[in-house]
Amino acid sequence: MRPLMKTSATIVSLATCVVLQAMPAVGQIDASKALAGADVPALIEVLLANADLSGDIVLGIAARERLAERGQLDPEAVVPAVMTALRGASAASRQDQQRRIALMGVLADIGPAAEIAVPLLREIATDTNERNDFVRQQAAMALANIGTPDAQAARDAGDAVTVEAWLAGADTEATRQAAEEHAFLIRQELRSSQPTDAILEASLDVLHAGGARTAAAASTLLRAWADPRLSAATHDRIDSVLRALGTTQPEREAIQLAPIDILDDVIADTRSPYPLVSSLAMMELGRLGPSSRAVAVLTEALGAGRNPGAAALELGQFGEVARPALPALVPYLSDDETGPNAIIAVGRIGDPDRLAVTELRCIVSACSCKCVSSGSSRSWSLSSRTLTCDPSGSRKTETSISSPYSAQGGMSSVGWAGVASR
Repeated sequence: MRPLMKTSATIVSLATCVVLQAMPAVGQIDASKALAGADVPALIEVLLANADLSGDIVLGIAARERLAERGQLDPEAVVPAVMTALRGASAASRQDQQRRIALMGVLADIGPAAEIAVPLLREIATDTNERNDFVRQQAAMALANIGTPDAQAARDAGDAVTVEAWLAGADTEATRQAAEEHAFLIRQELRSSQPTDAILEASLDVLHAGGARTAAAASTLLRAWADPRLSAATHDRIDSVLRALGTTQPEREAIQLAPIDILDDVIADTRSPYPLVSSLAMMELGRLGPSSRAVAVLTEALGAGRNPGAAALELGQFGEVARPALPALVPYLSDDETGPNAIIAVGRIGDPDRLAVTELRCIVSACSCKCVSSGSSRSWSLSSRTLTCDPSGSRKTETSISSPYSAQGGMSSVGWAGVASR
């Protein structure tokens, strides 16, 4: 996995959050009551017995919460016991890995009061023999939550090991792609009204570890080096990274930099050969607002097949201004991946010349639709879209095409006059 950005939370932690939200409140209450009188060793035993999906998830989460609560009040009674259990769960089995993740979750929940666990967590975060990324990431998250200077230093050491391990196995193209992606993230932050030093940190760490192999990012780093809005500490860090990349006199090279036009800069990024860069740049272009240049660039992307879904989404946000892009959108209406965004875009832009009608008729005719009654209306299930007709179910003069995909992630409907009329 490319070290694109530091991970502040693991998939396991996200899954835990989902489970917590989905659990019935009664189950949580019953589990809490069952553990009300349990001491620390008993709570740890319950946690370990229910650390994965084969156990009682509700009981395991309740044990974790109890341990964290007690740990915050009396860390000396809880943290050493959790550390002992963590050392004992050192086997490479899946069950022990889940147990380690659960125990480090307790330390993360305790926070600063678990500071005595920092050396052990550092050992786990920097263990090059650990094959489970989630174990190391959970150690990093616990260190982040503890938050002391020693904990932060330990987390940084773990991040460095992760990046170095990836670089050791990466080929030239993969390394260049990582460099270009991190350079973009830095450029994007520099284009903001007030860049944040902390956001630049992860990219600087990766580029520093890559050294000369990530030299493609040097020009972007020179821009950052010359930006007076960044702190002195970040400026020094950028200077260090530049020297690692082989730029020994950044002050001389920075003077030669040409002034940057933000729109030109974003447009250049939309043409990146790397999908992550081009799609994020298209989103940024959309945030800059509609313009003839932006429409032309996104239309060009559709023609080149470069992230057409992202291009269609942004064109739709522009509304009527994007009508010159309609001919380029029409071929994507029936595309499995881009189709929903293209249909939404055409509906938002408007189609006074009915350029999309024929294509939409073909889509409707090619589908085997099932009519379902719902109140006063009837609807047909059409792949990921829904066609709504009049109550009689007769041939329609107006059809509404809905897609579950939109920029906001909700349901978006597009009205069409005479789309399916014959």
